[in-house]
Amino acid sequence: FLFVHAGVEPGVMLEAQRPQSLLTIRGPFFKEPHGLPFVVVHGHTPTDGRPLVGPDRIGVDTGAAATGILTALAIDGETPQPRFIQARARPSRAARRQDTRDGDGVVVPTTKPRRRIR
Repeated sequence: FLFVHAGVEPGVMLEAQRPQSLLTIRGPFFKEPHGLPFVVVHGHTPTDGRPLVGPDRIGVDTGAAATGILTALAIDGETPQPRFIQARARPSRAARRQDTRDGDGVVVPTTKPRRRIR
């Protein structure tokens, strides 16, 4: 496994990856296989509450701010498949948030305005 914040540049060896890409990449990382000999575990691109699982990547950013679902990945030597652990916010807290999708289908959290308490 390779753990990064956002993803990796497809076709680029690990040693040549740009730090900025590891933190911010989206489009190219999702459009083609990365070619590294690892399963890349990443966040940065929120989903609709379900982990993103592919043959060479696992996305664990389930958009907690928008969906109320926080996801962790459990990996151990005894279980051949990784498993997901999810915690859900109370409905009242999650209901304060809305989500919208940008042009790539990425969940973009938006907060409903709150009343000021005086």
